[in-house]
Amino acid sequence: MLLLTAAGLSIFLVLSAMMSVSLYMGRSDALEMSRKMGETVSGFARDASEQNARQHLLVAAEARAQHAERAVSGVGTDNLPDVLRRFVQEKSFGNDGVNFVLDEKGCVVVSTEREGMLAASADRDLRLASEPGLAKEAAAMTEGKSGVAPVSVDGREYNLAYAPLPSIGWSFGMMEKVSSAAVSGMEIRRTASAEAVRFVASLNRLFLENFLYMTALLCLIMCALFYFGRRTTRRIVEPILALDAGVQEIAKGNLDKKLDVKSGDEIERLAASVNKMTDDLKTYMENLARVTAEKERIATELSLARDIQEGMLPPIFPDFSDQPHFDLFASMEAARDVGGDFYDFYMLDDSRLVLTIADVSDKGIPAALFMVISKTLLKNAALSGAGAANYGRMMAWTNRQLCENNKKKMFVTVFFGVLDLKTGEFVYMNAGHCAPLIGHETDGRTEWNYLKEKRRNLMIGAVAEAAYEERRLTLAPGDMLFLYTDGVTEAMDGEGQLYTKGRLKETLDRIGTPDAKAEQILAAVRADIAAHVGGAEQSDDVTMMAVRFLG
Repeated sequence: MLLLTAAGLSIFLVLSAMMSVSLYMGRSDALEMSRKMGETVSGFARDASEQNARQHLLVAAEARAQHAERAVSGVGTDNLPDVLRRFVQEKSFGNDGVNFVLDEKGCVVVSTEREGMLAASADRDLRLASEPGLAKEAAAMTEGKSGVAPVSVDGREYNLAYAPLPSIGWSFGMMEKVSSAAVSGMEIRRTASAEAVRFVASLNRLFLENFLYMTALLCLIMCALFYFGRRTTRRIVEPILALDAGVQEIAKGNLDKKLDVKSGDEIERLAASVNKMTDDLKTYMENLARVTAEKERIATELSLARDIQEGMLPPIFPDFSDQPHFDLFASMEAARDVGGDFYDFYMLDDSRLVLTIADVSDKGIPAALFMVISKTLLKNAALSGAGAANYGRMMAWTNRQLCENNKKKMFVTVFFGVLDLKTGEFVYMNAGHCAPLIGHETDGRTEWNYLKEKRRNLMIGAVAEAAYEERRLTLAPGDMLFLYTDGVTEAMDGEGQLYTKGRLKETLDRIGTPDAKAEQILAAVRADIAAHVGGAEQSDDVTMMAVRFLG
């Protein structure tokens, strides 16, 4: 009897050990498959999202390069960096990106970076960079190729897209940080791990229950335990195998694949989570493609609108350069893609020069449209002879035209003046605009003062019945006028501090030598504004005009 009992116990122990090994192997397989499934899904989500992001970055780089190519046609070599700087500074993917232009020598000519590997430098050849990926792509850029690839710059990972500028042999590059777009995959990986842990705990409880049953019913449980163990293993492993096979197919790009697992436990819930993840990922990718395409379309249209608006502003060259009677220069920088400021200058006849600077009440597209109307009406009224006898009547007529059907109640502040190049007489009207500065030569220096006015006229476009009074002064040879919009004196730094009228006068006094060119003065003022603003975003359009009467 003892022998039989011992034999029975031995058989029981052996079978129990076999059952334990079988369950343990099922547990290990479940953990390993769950881990592989989570890594497969997260890797696919990351790869799919990164591939999509790189493709759209390449499209954006090629579109920007095409616009830049048209802009540099016919531009001299010395002016190429200034022309390309606007295209480099327009970022399509937020503030984490880097835009730059590489010349045929592999040197960065223009860049949005002020320091580091991608900062502008005339003696740093990126083809010799320490990062092999960056050096390889820089070589491809100098060869006139286009493409997109991941690179490492200054210890950070980026996606680099580039396209050539054939007419000058340079290349345009756009970089953005590698995104963590595989959040959905990581979430599934964490879900798979959590479900596997809960599943193993359930398996351990099942093992303990069966072990207690076998202890109570020795012979019966010995036979039933082995059978139940095999059956349980199949119930656990087969759904996971089906789940793993489905995830592998999803990872190959079939987002329409649906997992059909009916195990009635955590594996079935995990399969439902995977199905929901694929639906969400498909929707996300479709939305991302649609939103990215829409953003690129809007960016392209705004870029064209900006080119059109800048084309409406009169060029300095060739008609207004090297004039014997005056020296003139003007500039306008919009706070957005298009702006509401404008300047204008033109000859009424052989001896009268018209100067206009204005600021529309608003920014963006509405202000740009109103700016076009205002500029056109003012110039047409002046050239038609409406103001030959009285410029005030010309301004009143323009005001009435702008007030008609002005449902948005927009208005324009304008400084309009006519300089007689024979006598130096300057007839002007200030319609609610910033008071200009006038510079007189004193002891070898140009001393600047604000033009004092007892009462300014109303801005145009606000009150249809408004009247406008013209005023006069006489400029001596060497005297200079500086006209500007409020975007100059109200430029803000990161702490909200304004540039102020006082600082503008101090800057002009510091640089206002009698032999200073109008272009040099505007450049110095713009540099001082940039030093004040620092890295803060431009809050308003910055428009300036300077003219020196030479006699």
